[in-house]
Amino acid sequence: MPVLEISIMPIGTDEASFSSYVSQACEVVDKRGLQYQVTPMSTMVEGSMEDLLAVVKDLHSLPFDTGVNRVITNVTIDERRDKELDMSSMVQAANQPQN
Repeated sequence: MPVLEISIMPIGTDEASFSSYVSQACEVVDKRGLQYQVTPMSTMVEGSMEDLLAVVKDLHSLPFDTGVNRVITNVTIDERRDKELDMSSMVQAANQPQN
């Protein structure tokens, strides 16, 4: 299953904090029924490629819906076709001792 990393930066807001935007984004992802993990700098989401691309569009548009005039969105997609991939197994693999 592909894994998406997304970071959305509304530009020109009155506040330095992005937490309200992150909360709104999480609600959008929740409504789509996708698994996600918020990190200090981005949010990870797993799902089908179709679902991930659709949620990127929704999340990028979200700040505009609140009156923001400029948004910068960074997206990274990790898709593997030789074996199953999910956020949990990726973290477990990274935490395995290396020989």
